[in-house]
Amino acid sequence: MARDYFALVEGFEATSAWFRSAAPADQQQAARSLEEEAIALLCNAPDFEKLAVWHVDKLYRLLNAVPFIDASSFVFLRAIGTAFAGIARARGVSIAYLVDNALPDDRLRGVSAAFGALGLRVASPELMAMKLSEADGPAAGTTFDYYRTEATMLAMRVFGDAIAENAPIAWLSGTSDVDDLRRLASALDKRPYVGVFRNDAPAEGTTVQVFRAGGRSEPLAF
Repeated sequence: MARDYFALVEGFEATSAWFRSAAPADQQQAARSLEEEAIALLCNAPDFEKLAVWHVDKLYRLLNAVPFIDASSFVFLRAIGTAFAGIARARGVSIAYLVDNALPDDRLRGVSAAFGALGLRVASPELMAMKLSEADGPAAGTTFDYYRTEATMLAMRVFGDAIAENAPIAWLSGTSDVDDLRRLASALDKRPYVGVFRNDAPAEGTTVQVFRAGGRSEPLAF
């Protein structure tokens, strides 16, 4: 058993590599054990809101650092995500993670899917623009600017629907303006959210701003 939840998550690459080499039955049993271990460690966490901030941001940094994300990565993420989501619900805490980073299309798709495995809904104008472009076909406009207004509106709707249900949500975009970000942040008022804003690139040693915790909101700093 890991010493603490931090060590468990830090083992993402090594544990995913083990899943990659395991037989299906062994992988399934190990995933259940991983989930149970995460639950045990989270139950003993003294400051869950602070841990929630670390949890979502550390995994975002990990997902951007690893060379690829595959099926074995998702086994790890689903086990950790299921455990964390259950404890968060029991404690009445949800997470809103606002990311102001531009990502390549393939990395954005991968990170979005990974957040989904962790139990977070994902709202992203860039992802919405990709879906709109794919639906329109090759004759449609191919740049984000062509779809910016509609894609942003649709992503805002996804974000609002999640907030209405107190569901964990990640906003992933490198094109949001200050007014959009403040609008997203203000939507958390009177809701049981921890609000986290990342503007720095997802590298070790960088910081995030916690703009909502303990039921209180602070203005986003830019």
